[in-house]
Amino acid sequence: MPDQKLGGRPFGAGSPASRQVSWFEVYRYAERLAASHDVSLNHLPLPGTPAWCGMADSDARKLLALVLGGVREALANDTHQTAMAEASQAISAAADWTAMARAQLRHAHAVTSGAYIPRKAS
Repeated sequence: MPDQKLGGRPFGAGSPASRQVSWFEVYRYAERLAASHDVSLNHLPLPGTPAWCGMADSDARKLLALVLGGVREALANDTHQTAMAEASQAISAAADWTAMARAQLRHAHAVTSGAYIPRKAS
């Protein structure tokens, strides 16, 4: 077993402690990193575009454009998680799911016990 630790658990054991994504924390880190290289995060080319490909590998803006891509990915995950949570709450509130489950169980029991005989066209 690996002796690496992640969140107080052996690396790879079970699921992570939390999968919540905070894009703003990622952005703040990117800002600090950019400031340490005297680079503004504004107007960086998207990675893979001709402008980005034409930059020298030693140009800090090239690496920071990749970091900014990580910020965009974190933002996408953060908004996706929010949307999924809101959808889950809407579905939960849409019906009395406990009553529906009970009705399904009663029906299934009635069919298996013979108390309910489905109609068949003759």
